[in-house]
Amino acid sequence: MKKILMVLTSVSEIGDTGEKTGYNVVEAAHPWKVFNDSGHFVDFASIQGGQPPRDEVDAEDPIQVAFTEDETTRAGLYNTARVDVVDPDQYDAVFLVGGHGTMWDFPDSQCLQSLVASVYNAGGLVGAVCHGPAGLLNVELENRFRLVEGRKVAASTNDGAAVNCRMCASNHTHRPSPRRVRAGSPHRSLSSNGTEPGLRGEPFERTP
Repeated sequence: MKKILMVLTSVSEIGDTGEKTGYNVVEAAHPWKVFNDSGHFVDFASIQGGQPPRDEVDAEDPIQVAFTEDETTRAGLYNTARVDVVDPDQYDAVFLVGGHGTMWDFPDSQCLQSLVASVYNAGGLVGAVCHGPAGLLNVELENRFRLVEGRKVAASTNDGAAVNCRMCASNHTHRPSPRRVRAGSPHRSLSSNGTEPGLRGEPFERTP
């Protein structure tokens, strides 16, 4: 059994729009099910700790329903640990859950960067979904290289967010392309039927 830490946003509003947000439930629930079904132990943390805000639950998705009704999970989500007090040595993997709030508190959280780097440097696994990779942009490893440098990173794009219309009214958008280029991460936009290897179940080989 491995211990996996799922990290959630603490931001509850999209900029100054008044529109509520939080972590994306489907992006937490489905990985959670995979981890649990594989026999792993899951903990939860957030940038500010406590009970993180969340988007609406799809009552027609049995996995989301199970996630929100599981007693152990509910207890963990009610009082998440702050990322600055988490001991990275306790975890074999860290997974950054998506949600629009991550665009505000993930990229510049030095505590999150340190946590991710520590897990990775110790040989652990790092994963993220949709907007979650915003928390990987500024992670530096022991060799001073960025975690995403030279790697393919699957993440939400500005165009994708515009289609979803949640970020359209906000002045705070995804990091511009020049910043991604400086980070050294190759990137491209994919259509809805994207054929990029690794997006359809084929795992990428872990590189040093």
